Amino acid sequence: QHKIAMFVAGLAERHARSAGVHILIRDGRHVDDALTAVWTKVNEEGLVGMTVLGQHLLATGQLRTSLDLDEVRDVLWNYLAIDHYERLVMARGWDQARYAGWLTDALTRALCP
Repeated sequence: QHKIAMFVAGLAERHARSAGVHILIRDGRHVDDALTAVWTKVNEEGLVGMTVLGQHLLATGQLRTSLDLDEVRDVLWNYLAIDHYERLVMARGWDQARYAGWLTDALTRALCP
């Protein structure tokens, strides 16, 4: 759980700096075709990053043994998406600590025994 918490803390800080740009690209791709390729690349890079993180977490032996890399990657990719940050922090007014705590707890419950 400590590694998940450390990663999430850093991610929350990165989201605070880049959420607006990510949301602009995500939503803008519907009206500007040039942004579709950018959004696709952002998602592909996110999957690569979550694969690497998933491999690392699996290697620690601290995740549920029933999980394979594909599922770990997909769970990480889903929970760490900008959408959760947008809804909870930007729309609902959660602060960074509350968001990071919720996300750490959600990932720990989803992945750890």
